[in-house]
Amino acid sequence: MRASARLVAAAATGLAFAVATVFAPALRPCWWSPFAAVAALAAIDAAAALLRPRLRLRRRIPEALIRDRPAAVELVIEPPWPRARIRIFDGIPADFEQEGLPLTLDLRRVRDRGAIARLSYSVRPHERGISEWERGWAESLGPLGLVARRERVATGGTTRVYPDIAGPAARGFQMPGEKGASFSYRKARRRGHGLEFEQLREYRRGDPPRLIDGPASSRLRRPIVREMRDEEDQTLVFLLDTGYRMTASEGGKSHFDRAFESMLALAETALRQGDRVGVLAWGATERWIPPRRGIASLPSLVNALFDLQARPVASDPATALRDVLPRLRHRSLVVLLTNFREEDGEEMDRAFRAVQGRHILLTVWMREEAVGRAVARRPADLDEALETAIALDYVRERSACRMRWEAGGVLTIDTTPERLCPSLIQRYWDIKKSGAL
Repeated sequence: MRASARLVAAAATGLAFAVATVFAPALRPCWWSPFAAVAALAAIDAAAALLRPRLRLRRRIPEALIRDRPAAVELVIEPPWPRARIRIFDGIPADFEQEGLPLTLDLRRVRDRGAIARLSYSVRPHERGISEWERGWAESLGPLGLVARRERVATGGTTRVYPDIAGPAARGFQMPGEKGASFSYRKARRRGHGLEFEQLREYRRGDPPRLIDGPASSRLRRPIVREMRDEEDQTLVFLLDTGYRMTASEGGKSHFDRAFESMLALAETALRQGDRVGVLAWGATERWIPPRRGIASLPSLVNALFDLQARPVASDPATALRDVLPRLRHRSLVVLLTNFREEDGEEMDRAFRAVQGRHILLTVWMREEAVGRAVARRPADLDEALETAIALDYVRERSACRMRWEAGGVLTIDTTPERLCPSLIQRYWDIKKSGAL
């Protein structure tokens, strides 16, 4: 129970009467009478509010919520209803943005007492994973409007919040800043440059002579060439870091979130091309999803990984690389998603030797925008000059390590987190077209 605005106003009126008795001695014997009347009415109102039936309310949430997308939540109020004006405050998770709360419904004006009332509001989750809902609160005024009764309504529960996998991947990703540049999900066919046989057709100007099929040309008495397509059923394995290296945040998203969304975009691309996709999460959380093929396997992949988050826990990319090698039965493209540091060089050099000749390794170097700004600015004082010098030294050592890896046959991507998705997809197409896999 709590006092309503009407009760506060009545108490203020009684106080004004008590002050007035100072100037009117005849009224002093009954200065307390307004307070007594207000107290009696409040007690009657509170008793009537307590005798009302409890509010029966159910919460309906979509089975799956998508991060940063609005979704409607419905509250269903079932009879018997209290004959009151109620306000409802729902127990949404802390990281949800809401619009429409508190909800207000005047049940005194409802004629059909057997009907079901439905109210709704909008939520927008900002974090992936499993979100905890708390019980909501309902507040209803007594018949006289002097007190408000508060009670717990609805129940707690959990909701799954998934990444927006229907974003850049499903629509065909357009490279930021490049007009008309996009990625398509049609099977890649390149005249005369593929790896698997597609069909026979007549020779066209520009076809490589090596693709002319001798027996077919002799039989049909005209040049016939073999049309090839990119080889399918290849293997792509992601090594996703969930440790401290990925906790940095820029532009409203952490490096882990950028890497996670880019991984799913490339996974969908590869699955639509007929390749197998697997994931090894390492660091704070360890999970292994064996490589599977077919776009139908994408939902199970997302269900297995949607709640992953980066935690401030030590993570070693060389150990993750050594752990995944015994699990790979076929030659694979291994994509190592982490924030590399110059101190990784010596340990990773030993791990690379176990990969070379068996698999293709693609490492991702995400540039911190804060470091880039420190390098590009003109220092205004001694402190900024020291920061710039440290940033320059960091960038130089990091660049030297990456160039040494490239010289040793390791593929690298050096990009900002925002550009990671298009860079990954473009490099995947380049590797597919080169026939290296």
